[in-house]
Amino acid sequence: GPDVELQGNISPMLLYSGSPEAIVEAAKTLLESGVTEGRRFLLCDGHNIVPHTPLENLAAMYEAGKRYGRYSNSCSQ
Repeated sequence: GPDVELQGNISPMLLYSGSPEAIVEAAKTLLESGVTEGRRFLLCDGHNIVPHTPLENLAAMYEAGKRYGRYSNSCSQ
């Protein structure tokens, strides 16, 4: 429900070995799945960043979050 805070993640292995495009697509799919409806969703890395994960992959997740994870101003808090 709307009172529950959720954390969702992109697979640590996708962050490690996927392309930035695949990471953006995974983040977009997650963020457009309805998890943001309660306005209490945190996009995160799954709490396990694999050593030597490319920084450009983490940046891709971050940028996808900014692009697709915005809450509309019309929602009540």
